[in-house]
Amino acid sequence: MLEGGHPDVLLSDLDLELESFNKMTPLTRRFGLWCVNKYLTDAMSRSPNDRQTGDDALKALRKLLHDNELSRAWRLLFTDHLSGDGSRLCDLLEVWGFHSELVSVADQLFDIIQGDQAQHLRLVVARACRSMGSVDQARSHLAAVVRARSGMVAEADRAWSYYEIGLIHGDANEDDDALACFARAFRRFKQLGISAGMIAAQNSEARIAFEHGRKKAAENHFRCALSIASEENPAVRERAWCLLDYSRFLTNHERHVEARRHVLEALKLFRHILRHEAGTAWAWYGLSIVLTNLSRRAPARHAAEAALRSFDNLGNRAGSAWAKHLLGRIEISDGNNDKARGLYRMVVSSHAIGGDHRGVIFGLEGLARLAAISGAAEEAAMLYGGSARLRQDKSVPISLPDRTEHEIASAAARARLGGEAYATSWHRGYIMSSEELINLAKNI
Repeated sequence: MLEGGHPDVLLSDLDLELESFNKMTPLTRRFGLWCVNKYLTDAMSRSPNDRQTGDDALKALRKLLHDNELSRAWRLLFTDHLSGDGSRLCDLLEVWGFHSELVSVADQLFDIIQGDQAQHLRLVVARACRSMGSVDQARSHLAAVVRARSGMVAEADRAWSYYEIGLIHGDANEDDDALACFARAFRRFKQLGISAGMIAAQNSEARIAFEHGRKKAAENHFRCALSIASEENPAVRERAWCLLDYSRFLTNHERHVEARRHVLEALKLFRHILRHEAGTAWAWYGLSIVLTNLSRRAPARHAAEAALRSFDNLGNRAGSAWAKHLLGRIEISDGNNDKARGLYRMVVSSHAIGGDHRGVIFGLEGLARLAAISGAAEEAAMLYGGSARLRQDKSVPISLPDRTEHEIASAAARARLGGEAYATSWHRGYIMSSEELINLAKNI
């Protein structure tokens, strides 16, 4: 099997067998194979010896769903055979992470499906919208599911909607509202016997408790979630995410050997069992942090580079920023300051263009640390001041490892400049515009 969550494609001329279609209805399977077949036919007409990988074949869906001819084909398919297979295709697109294509398909399906099937589709679309950052659209779909009359929506979908609303509140730092939604969702999941939902709700409550420093409550929620997961094989995806979050909790409390055991299990589940590329990327990232804390920098570098490749393949800019930031820290620890400087400059420039403030903050603080190491104390103070303002404006908290490095580097710069001069330079950076900060970063 290929890494990154995509199944192999076995090619005998153009006779295809896709493992991911095995459990789908014949109509949906034929439709998916037709998409891949058309793509491969075109590719092979250009290069007869070219044998495309499974990853290329699945990426065909992204290309073909934007093709006008195919749009007419799938619209005719859904109209003739109604909703069942179209909804299954949306579920498949969600698994593959093709969120924009999913929303495009669903817009056509809403005209021809009704009842609980339509509400389930709204739930799927809401998750896709939240992943793309379209929070208002996600809220609208979820509100429609919650408001739907009994019988018009499956109770399981209603429970999942409460959970998704909780996630939206959590993203907006509305933690009390988020906890209320997770508790309500958990009660419904428990009544319905949906172990995956119970695990997800407990895990989300644990994350909020962890972020607020409620160590005992967080660990209790994590252990509850994992105890449920150990009893239910179908909940393997939820167990994997819970293991990953729990490893982060353990790392934060310096229980690194335990953390390594949990993150390795999560990586195995995401990479080999679920073949879930996003989960695999975050597991590689978590493993790199654990290995760094265990002073195993060579394997930590390998894990961080694997995470970066996966995030780049997914187009996950935030994940790429985290991975580059981690690689920069590893390079500094190894004394490779020039490599670290190149990484952080790349993070600042690329993420400034995309409007990713977290990436810009990581880059500025990495360069500030390098400036302090090299004796450029005034520049270090200004960059730290600028990053402090961005964190304040964008409500981006500082992690424990970053805070520790920040305190050490800023103390060195303050000692070199003197307290009053450091404060003056820090304030100059604090009032700089983003453009001025980026120009300063380019010259570090």
